[in-house]
Amino acid sequence: MQIVQQLLNIKCCNSDRDAGLSECFERVTGSLSIGNVFNPSFYCGRNTRIFAFRAIPDGSEILTSFVSIEDETGRTVTNISADYSKELDSAGLIDPKIARINDEM
Repeated sequence: MQIVQQLLNIKCCNSDRDAGLSECFERVTGSLSIGNVFNPSFYCGRNTRIFAFRAIPDGSEILTSFVSIEDETGRTVTNISADYSKELDSAGLIDPKIARINDEM
């Protein structure tokens, strides 16, 4: 756990040089009623921050996947397990990852 914390404290959000990656992530997760947050995937660009992660909502025992997208217009956090599982005809979305391919996320 200590190694993970050390890695997350690396300052690598180019758009917010005064805050480390862990601080950016804590602002997102701290605004939600969730616990056991783990397995983050992220992208920090000039005007955009995207975090995908897994957590358990308060009062639930179900592992849930989330994605947070923040840009100059604000932040949106989506429960992709609830919002997209049925649409994709899947029992659950359990391991969200952020990937950049050419100019697309």
